[in-house]
Amino acid sequence: MAAPAEPCAGPVWNQTEPAPAAAHLLSLCFLKTAGVWVPPMYLWVLGPIHLLYIHRHDKGYLQMSALFKAKMVAAAPGSLSPDYGRGVGGAGRDLKLDTPSIKGHIRWGQEGNLLIKQKETPETTEVLGFALIVLCTSSVSVTLWRIHRGMAQALEFLIYPTVWLTTMSFAVFLIHFERKKGVQASGVLFGYWLLCFLFPAISAAQQASQGDFQGDPFRHLSTYLCLSLVGAQFALSCLADQPPFFPKEPPQSNPCPKAGASFPSKAMFWWVSGLVWRGYQRPLGLNDLWSLGRENSSEELVSQLEKEWTRNRSAAQRCTEAARFKRKGSHGVEASETEVLLQQQGDKRGPLLRAIWQVYRSAFLLGTLSLIISDVFRFTVPKLLSLFLEFIADPAIPAWKGYLLAVLMFLSACLQTLFEQQHMYRLKVLQMRLRTALIGLVYRKVLALSSSSRKASAVGDAVNVASVDVQRVIESITFLNGLWLPLIWIVICFVYLWQLLGPSALTAIAVFLSLLPLNFFITKKRNHHQEEQMRQKDSRARLTSSILRNVRTVKYHGWEGAFLDRVLRIRGHELGALRTSSLLFSVSLVSFQVSTFLVALVVFAVHTLVAEENAMDAEKAFVTLTVLNILNKAQAFLPFSIHSVVQARVSFDRLAAFLCLEEVDP
Repeated sequence: MAAPAEPCAGPVWNQTEPAPAAAHLLSLCFLKTAGVWVPPMYLWVLGPIHLLYIHRHDKGYLQMSALFKAKMVAAAPGSLSPDYGRGVGGAGRDLKLDTPSIKGHIRWGQEGNLLIKQKETPETTEVLGFALIVLCTSSVSVTLWRIHRGMAQALEFLIYPTVWLTTMSFAVFLIHFERKKGVQASGVLFGYWLLCFLFPAISAAQQASQGDFQGDPFRHLSTYLCLSLVGAQFALSCLADQPPFFPKEPPQSNPCPKAGASFPSKAMFWWVSGLVWRGYQRPLGLNDLWSLGRENSSEELVSQLEKEWTRNRSAAQRCTEAARFKRKGSHGVEASETEVLLQQQGDKRGPLLRAIWQVYRSAFLLGTLSLIISDVFRFTVPKLLSLFLEFIADPAIPAWKGYLLAVLMFLSACLQTLFEQQHMYRLKVLQMRLRTALIGLVYRKVLALSSSSRKASAVGDAVNVASVDVQRVIESITFLNGLWLPLIWIVICFVYLWQLLGPSALTAIAVFLSLLPLNFFITKKRNHHQEEQMRQKDSRARLTSSILRNVRTVKYHGWEGAFLDRVLRIRGHELGALRTSSLLFSVSLVSFQVSTFLVALVVFAVHTLVAEENAMDAEKAFVTLTVLNILNKAQAFLPFSIHSVVQARVSFDRLAAFLCLEEVDP
């Protein structure tokens, strides 16, 4: 970006000025500073990570399409030799290839295989990407020329274009590298061009409204020209490129449109609208459903998790053997056997948990990052509301700042929803893949169980593990972030309340902390009843399987009533444990809901009654209610998360114990 028309005098934040905070946040100096430094910091932080990711996930070579030429280069028109084709060329014959995307030779092998010797075409001219580099270079050159002539120049006139020059060069390299690796739509570059256009456009509009074009026409023209080029790049980043020229995966009959969708289509889920519209017009059939990608096939998913599970389990067994050998040398054989037994009981969960983390950590971390960004926009809304109320209270602030704040509040709410839905989508896909992999592991384990393991584990146990335990583990993935993010929400809400109400916010902390011991006690009791419920469920499944296997004997002796009473008695114990656990969960949920109302009541009462000068104006009232609404969501989400994780912990231990059973020696 070209340098601004005038340097920023003094710091951006000045605590001694009596102007409202909205004047600082929307000042020309602040917008210029944010417009210069935010886009480069964004690209230099995410760019290397993006490079590493696409380097490991190569999808094939992209043709130099018209979209890429518009972004990057314009190739000279080429032509393909008229004798291009299998029938004309024949085996062993070379064909000349001179196209805008590939320039080289095609040769048919002796068995009819297509062999390509490819090289890049050098006849290219810079259009958008290199034009931005040239523009930033000219800004640096003009500044150096003026300094050489003895003209006084602010240091920012040299630093800003230099930073943008290096960043634009990196962006051009990213465009080239993405084409090499088959990336059809880049989310990183989409965000970069959006930031490059958003902040400078606002500052340029303010700069144009102030006039002073004759003072420095070169910087004004370079600023507007740079904005135009960045706007064109942003518009082109909303489109998707052509599929890879030689894809790594074989083509599918009905591929999912997400692979070739643009980044806005992926972010807004527009790629699924065609299927929804067909379902609205008529009932969907098998031909309407998309082909299942290889990354979602059970063969791929089960193989990945089984490989990591076997490796981690073998490593845990080696550690156990080493510990047993070490203990045997120091404390004797009897002590070593006890130690090994304890280690085996404690190591069942670790290998499976590490295997799941190693396979699915990238998907889970991306979903968590989306949720964190959503929370950033969630807490941006109260701050923007506070600035908007300050704008209403001060008629001296320009009207355009009010419109800008209203638009920013709307965009913040939209972006919060967008990132939150991306988080849910990624976790749902993760749940689907993990469910497929775990059920595949259970079924493969059933086929490999030894005779002793089959006697210790009935058929009903395997059915419960595959249907109940796996499902509870899968459902807990959505609530894993609910164990720590609501705590951060609560801390931020208390900080907001302290800034608005002062020491009166301490009453909110007292009300909330007074309910924590109750919830910890409820969580401990629910864990106990959850384990009891699963034990009774296993007993009922074993008894039912035994009755079905020996149904003839039961019928001959007329024992139906006796066995029915036994099954119903076990079922009664199971329902009793489930009922108690549900009642405890209801008490926990009610306590959190009541705490939100108590916090609002106590905070407003204490703030107005402690001192007469503590009046509740519009800013305090509306912003406090908005913050308490966020606090209510955090307090409602926390008990659900604890409930789900408590259930999943018991089920995960049962699943790990089943997978660690002895197998048949191959």
